Amino acid sequence: MNSIFVAARQDAARDRRVGLSFWLQPEQERSIRKQYLNEVQQFAGRTLTEDDFAVRGMLVANSQRDFYYSRFSREALDEAAELLPGAPALYGHDTRGVPVGRIFNARVTRIEDPNLDSRDQHWLEALYYVPRDAEGEAHLRRVDLGIFREVSISWRCTGQDCNICGRSIHACPHIPGDIYEDRGFCEYEFSGITAANEVSHVYRGGQKDTSTFVPSDPGADGAVTPAAGALMRACPPGSLDIDPAMLIAAKRANGEWFRSNGTGTLDEWLASERGQRATGFLGLSFGQAGLRANVQRIEVQQGRFTGPAQAKRWARDHDFRVDRMKVTALGLAFEQQNMRHFESDGWREVALDRGVTAVVGTRPGDGARQSPERNNDADPLSRWMTSAAMGATS
Repeated sequence: MNSIFVAARQDAARDRRVGLSFWLQPEQERSIRKQYLNEVQQFAGRTLTEDDFAVRGMLVANSQRDFYYSRFSREALDEAAELLPGAPALYGHDTRGVPVGRIFNARVTRIEDPNLDSRDQHWLEALYYVPRDAEGEAHLRRVDLGIFREVSISWRCTGQDCNICGRSIHACPHIPGDIYEDRGFCEYEFSGITAANEVSHVYRGGQKDTSTFVPSDPGADGAVTPAAGALMRACPPGSLDIDPAMLIAAKRANGEWFRSNGTGTLDEWLASERGQRATGFLGLSFGQAGLRANVQRIEVQQGRFTGPAQAKRWARDHDFRVDRMKVTALGLAFEQQNMRHFESDGWREVALDRGVTAVVGTRPGDGARQSPERNNDADPLSRWMTSAAMGATS
């Protein structure tokens, strides 16, 4: 499989540790620069002193399910840490500009959080340096004030595997973030990292809790301590660029087109020669809608989170509303839709996460909804897709 380039927007950081000073005294700054002088020197074009540069850190990525319902495996984070030293630090993934700094050190660490499963606690940390000129000092001040706070990595990888069927998310019928019987959320996992291109300071984005930080004295073990805690563009023909949000939109839009115009099941078509040619050559993504539209409420077991605020955060992070919250005998319930929109029977529960369940109902007419039988060869869009997938020019 060809590698793909991903410039994933990262979301607003939230402090992980409280009580650690974000501000450094001049002697502390100098001590940090002295500690990392030899590591920075290998990327410089002349001999450096501690007065030539300053160091800051970034919590770059983690193993949580992000806002696009993708995640890094622990192994993928390890690969990214191996590849990041030497990569540039940019603003807003602007590869037409010039770097603001350069990454010289990266590693994977674990930050414990009682609201997260152990699988979700792995972090990719990176240290970068900037020159101590007017531009560099202005950058440092904005980092230290928390203005340049969120960060985002772009990378290439060979694996983007769906957790439901195991196939590439681009060539399977499942839509990230939708809910499927017996499996809960559809999500996909990045693996086989082949390049870590850059890390950017960004305004907002898709991964959770990224942040900048000031490194402390690393000590003998080299530890780094955070001080603050639609097809249209999903994969354009001839391009390897991926927009995770547009991938989801493309799967929904193309899947709805297939439901109205296709024959057989979407999964069968994707497995056929025509389907493989279309998804491979054109970068088309097709999805079969799951159960999300039929979720009546989300139920959270008592004790799953440390408090209602953390439960609300989980719900919002996964695109559920929390304004209609009820305290129940078992915990909390977040109503998504009024009960009157559903049939009186046909209710079922789908586990979404540890201690979190979606209660799914049946809408009137759900059982009667069938995909109409249409002749693909008589449909102009189908003819275009088939001819394009076969490499025709007319």
